[in-house]
Amino acid sequence: MTEQQLIDLGFIKEDVPMEESWFEVDFHYYTLEIGDICLISNSSDLIQKENDWLVKIFDHDSPVFYRINELQTLIKVLKNNIS
Repeated sequence: MTEQQLIDLGFIKEDVPMEESWFEVDFHYYTLEIGDICLISNSSDLIQKENDWLVKIFDHDSPVFYRINELQTLIKVLKNNIS
């Protein structure tokens, strides 16, 4: 999926300046909080092509969402079931 698709879904850009990271490069990633669940993207320093963005549930290695339609479905289900 693309960075713009994440933005369109309501993800918030989190900038990490070089001074605050362990790496010698500025980078950013995206998050979306739904209830007490945080969805998080990979970071911009790992992107080689515009459509290389992916999303995981924070602190979990799987599942990994590569397709926008699957991520949209997950977001809809989570938002519809927040108590």
